Amino acid sequence: MRFFYRSFDGAVVHSKRQAEGMRALGLDMPLLVVPHGVYDLFNTRGLTQAEARRELPELSADRFTALFFGFLDHRKGIAEFIDAAVRLRESEDFQFVVAGKAEQRPVVLDALERARTAGNVLVHDFMIPHEDVQRYFAACDVVVLPYLEGTTSGVLKLAMAFGKPIICTDIGDFPETLESWPGLMVDSERLVDDLVAKLLMARDRGAELFEQGARHADDFRWDRIAQRYDEFVRSLEHEA
Repeated sequence: MRFFYRSFDGAVVHSKRQAEGMRALGLDMPLLVVPHGVYDLFNTRGLTQAEARRELPELSADRFTALFFGFLDHRKGIAEFIDAAVRLRESEDFQFVVAGKAEQRPVVLDALERARTAGNVLVHDFMIPHEDVQRYFAACDVVVLPYLEGTTSGVLKLAMAFGKPIICTDIGDFPETLESWPGLMVDSERLVDDLVAKLLMARDRGAELFEQGARHADDFRWDRIAQRYDEFVRSLEHEA
């Protein structure tokens, strides 16, 4: 990888962590650290939460709703998310949504079977059509990203596009995003226990925890990102 990267005059990375990884390879090329932009192209109808929940009639209108969205992959912590949901199944305050195509691994399929019988989890384990993505994000109160590994997430950018706070692990660019975006960090060493605790905290103190809103949302706009790309490429041309 070091040999490959050395063939370029510069590189773009999406987090300080990735930049540190590049430097750890001994690369001294110019780097642009710029976030991946939000996926606002999915928000075409501007659904309110009440409207979205009416389009997902299995959901209660007034329960605190946590969403796990995207490819249902063990690396993204789907089993841990479902374990947390099962622990909260006796609470009348919570409901959980799992939406996306499932990885065909026993650990994932077994977790989905637990979810179907829990009584508080809506399982839509199929590919979600583009036009329906907005229903799930508009309907939820928080998007949960209990990833076990990774560098960034398109689901994170969807959450931001719909103005939803996040609960996430310390993976990839998640902690850097929390410097700009409302959310809570989960301790990966005791993931399920702490996820349950953070869900309870979000329910009880949501307004207080998330009132700061998006402090640097403009940094994630595509026009701002494009401008930074343009300036970076021009600087490389100048150095050449």
